Amino acid sequence: MGQSQHGRYEVDPSRPLPSLGGGSEAFAVRDQDDLMAVRVELAAPPRPEALSRLTETLLAGVSLPLAHVAARFADGLAPALICMRPVGVPLGQGLRPTRTWNEGELVTCVLRPIVAALAGLQALGVTHRAIRLDNVFQTAPGAPVTLGEAWSRPPAMLQPAWGEPPHSATCHPAGRGNGLIADDVYALGALLILLARGGDVELADAPAERVVTAKLQLGSYAVMAAGARLPASIADLARGMLADGAEHRPQPALLADPDAARARRVPSRLARRAQRPLMLGAIPVWDARDLAQHVAGETADVGALVSSGRLERWLRLALGEPQLAVAVEAIRLVTTDTPAGQAVAACHLVALLDPLAPLCWPGLRCWPEGMAPLLLQGPEVADALTSMADVDVLPGWAQRRSEMMSEGVALLDWRPVRSAYRVGGPDLARLRYDKNPMLACQGTLARYVVLQAAHLLPALDELARVPGRPALPLDAEAIAFAATRCGMPSAAKAAQTVAGQLELLVRIEARAHGAGPPTPALAAWLVDGLADQVAAWPGIAARRRLAQALEQAAEQGVLAPIEALLFGAHQRKADKQAATNAVRRIAAIDHELAGAAVRTVRNVAAGEVGREFAVACSALFAVAMAVAAALG
Repeated sequence: MGQSQHGRYEVDPSRPLPSLGGGSEAFAVRDQDDLMAVRVELAAPPRPEALSRLTETLLAGVSLPLAHVAARFADGLAPALICMRPVGVPLGQGLRPTRTWNEGELVTCVLRPIVAALAGLQALGVTHRAIRLDNVFQTAPGAPVTLGEAWSRPPAMLQPAWGEPPHSATCHPAGRGNGLIADDVYALGALLILLARGGDVELADAPAERVVTAKLQLGSYAVMAAGARLPASIADLARGMLADGAEHRPQPALLADPDAARARRVPSRLARRAQRPLMLGAIPVWDARDLAQHVAGETADVGALVSSGRLERWLRLALGEPQLAVAVEAIRLVTTDTPAGQAVAACHLVALLDPLAPLCWPGLRCWPEGMAPLLLQGPEVADALTSMADVDVLPGWAQRRSEMMSEGVALLDWRPVRSAYRVGGPDLARLRYDKNPMLACQGTLARYVVLQAAHLLPALDELARVPGRPALPLDAEAIAFAATRCGMPSAAKAAQTVAGQLELLVRIEARAHGAGPPTPALAAWLVDGLADQVAAWPGIAARRRLAQALEQAAEQGVLAPIEALLFGAHQRKADKQAATNAVRRIAAIDHELAGAAVRTVRNVAAGEVGREFAVACSALFAVAMAVAAALG
């Protein structure tokens, strides 16, 4: 069962919707046939900006998200995204169209409704990034199509190579970023060509690497069309929509009038071809983009290529790019022979040779703005991010980027990543939750699917009822989750003691404003862990009263009174006053004891003096008697 401000949603695990999830697991929602629940994977968190901007909108032609909830599936609780259910069937089975479409259908049923949906998304500052054959739906021939959901995974994560701009397609699927609305225009152009060609599309079954390489060498339109006889108007539109540079693709508002879009198409500039090739072993390279791909693919010896000066001479003399040659010389002057130095040189060299290329690093290609989901990927990606952080590669790379991406935004996003990967431990855990605000809490609470800080307390209350519970309620993952969701820069104190965790949980309870249910099992767990604090309380009677008050507070299932009893200002004042009174009483007793000791010493001394005086008097008397006897 999931709950949000939109109501309650109950997934029906017995009713899967395999054709409606666009590649993700989708299930029916009980009693709400217009909705579906899309299961969310740990390494593929939903898009937070989509939920924040689309949940309260009415936008036709696209499956909108409604809520991010914990839903019960056949194998237990898991995160899910509740979305509007698409109507109809997808246009293709997998990556292949089911039939050939004519020009009128393409314009009326596909181009215009999708362009209208993209214009609406653009006005809201959101991209779709999931326009593909298995995620575009039609109710019947001749009806307008609608776009499926694109919010339950990182942007473009499931996009095939044919539907993604080639430079973005080379990125890690989770690191492609939100992109631009021009990237959706590109995917729409590719979709139009595939539908126009029908089943005659070898590209749909080709390996992604081969498709991307062909697009970079020949151009996207040439690869997609591949000599097929397309309707003239569709071919002319698609040629502009598949331009490699985003600035050359028409905007959705312009595509609403296909004739105007064809008339105002901006031609793309062809890559300059060298007079003679640069030989990389037995491989001839004729232009800067092709060379960038070899460098990014680690098929070129970057150290030898840069240090020898051969690349500079080729750029200057054969390619006619003296400015590039000067920039390469600057890279040569700072390149070292270490593996890290070679990687930095290759990264900067790719950015110089191909301004459209993403950040290229050994083992990883991505856009910095798409880096958040990469924090959740496997050890290979973690190793690449760690090595990037060690050499601080992003600032130099950003300086060599075109205006496609804001350098300031890129550097701002990178600083905490760099710091966390250098420090590791809790900082890295907090970074994962900070950069992925829709990531559920991991660790011991993973099975309870905690999506918000307010959900922590009920989950911990359930954990408290499990036999063999841990010594402390919050583990490292839960502390990092709570710290980021509650806006606390550090929660290290909570990792050490029950008292520190109680303080953190009380703050979470206060943020919920009493909206959650009571948590008596969690309260009793904390009270048990605070037994040492009670045992140290001054006074046997006071300890008994405190223990009884804590037990009663735990039964109520509210944490704030427990903290107030032990650490509250009033209780601390009373404790301080009691301690002060005790000190005063001890001082008075010590004073009395000291006075008694002094009196005792005086009495002893007086007795000794009296005895000595008596002896002296006796001796004197005896002497006097002797003298009197002698005198007669």
